Amino acid sequence: MKPRPQTADPQVQESDPIKLERELLALRCQRGERAAWEQLVATFERPLYYYCRRMLRSEEEA
Repeated sequence: MKPRPQTADPQVQESDPIKLERELLALRCQRGERAAWEQLVATFERPLYYYCRRMLRSEEEA
């Protein structure tokens, strides 16, 4: 396998596959795909809950 050539512009970075997957998931949600919504919730439910709990300092409010 050949190595990828370097770009002349240091601002151009290789795409992050996880970011691309999440963007695609969001687009599928916008199109109304229920399976995409369920996957989005499964992916972010726990981290979002813990974030809210830390910010609110209350498990009940989170």
